[in-house]
Amino acid sequence: MILPQNAFRHFIVLWCLYLFAGSARADISEDYRLTAFPYYTFSNKITVFAQLGYGLNRNGHAQTYNLLSPGAYFTANPWLQLWGGLNDRYNQNNDKADTFVFRPFAGPRLSLPNRWKWNLYNFTQYEYRATKNFDTHDWSSDNRIRSRFEADLPLSTVEHTWQPRTWYALASVEPFYDFNQSEVSQLRVSGGIGYVFSKYAQLEFVYYAKFRQQNGGGLEYSENIFRLNLKISLNREGDVQNAAAIR
Repeated sequence: MILPQNAFRHFIVLWCLYLFAGSARADISEDYRLTAFPYYTFSNKITVFAQLGYGLNRNGHAQTYNLLSPGAYFTANPWLQLWGGLNDRYNQNNDKADTFVFRPFAGPRLSLPNRWKWNLYNFTQYEYRATKNFDTHDWSSDNRIRSRFEADLPLSTVEHTWQPRTWYALASVEPFYDFNQSEVSQLRVSGGIGYVFSKYAQLEFVYYAKFRQQNGGGLEYSENIFRLNLKISLNREGDVQNAAAIR
């Protein structure tokens, strides 16, 4: 099984490089995001985490602040986790009204266990989004389901997977179904690379190509997102493999 495993690794890495190269082919919106995820695991069953983040639009038209968004997941067995949390964002815009987004979410993460310790999973979550417009002080809302199909692939031997001083690749496809529009309103395709510094910290760089429904037509390539994620375990020893799914 070594040859297929190595071939799959090479495929993921080449795909990530292709996505990075493709980001420069279109003059479209670009966002740069920095996020930190502290997390703590209780008895290998329940993990709580928070998200702190800052985002900047390429042309300085908007800044986004993630304000201590809490979340948790329960590990029922090796193939099932139950996730839930509250995500909140303040968007400071230069050419339109500032907004605040309050977004509770919940859903299952279904994994495919394997002897190579790859993360192969689908994470489907329901989101309710409430948005406040600070010019009108009105609230609007929408409901959507997002379903992330992801592979997190350690770039090391099986004996050293998810250990300190090792690398891993990430790739995902995530469609968003909007109930208000009764259709898939956007699609994100991502690729990236992660590094495990120690049992307490890992760093990821992830590129997202975002496709959004435009003017009642089909999905169109609309945005590049460049994201740096820092994940910090508050335990004596972190659950590095599961932490890779926190996003």
